[in-house]
Amino acid sequence: FWVGGVTFSSNCVIAVLSMIIFLYGQDSFRSKEKLNEIVGHYKELKKIPNVKLLNPSITSFDILPKAKLVLAITSTVGWEALFLGRPVITFGDQFYNSIPMVKKCVQIDRLPYIVKDQLENFNYNEKELLAYIQGIFDDAAALDLPYVWEREHNEEKKEALLQTLADLLMKKINMYTK
Repeated sequence: FWVGGVTFSSNCVIAVLSMIIFLYGQDSFRSKEKLNEIVGHYKELKKIPNVKLLNPSITSFDILPKAKLVLAITSTVGWEALFLGRPVITFGDQFYNSIPMVKKCVQIDRLPYIVKDQLENFNYNEKELLAYIQGIFDDAAALDLPYVWEREHNEEKKEALLQTLADLLMKKINMYTK
């Protein structure tokens, strides 16, 4: 089992789950200060039975293919797991929570039941995932917004670059005004 985005607030989740399964967790460190800040947190996590912390050099793609279930707290590991056909439980507001095969845990006392359900009844649906991705593309506009705002000084070019976004917005407005 893989837990991505391990944070201080996740101790409760980890403690509950570690009673019934082996957990492997990892966090990426962007700075030495962040590492120093949470060393004590990881020392506490290591005391919990069945919890194993992975070296940050191990990527999610190294471990996800072996995972039976993926828990995503504040990371994209759940999104990555879906592409590998793994069941996913989220705890935060992830952009992919609306995919029916993803289960969000909003009450910690329901977590054991959600875990059981995902392990016993998960049905990977590639068509569902592809339809979701297609929906993202259908509702997207190709636009390098930082470039338009910060670097492009020619107003006519700015207008041309913003046209795809304007067209998408008008399409959405028209959907709701009919």
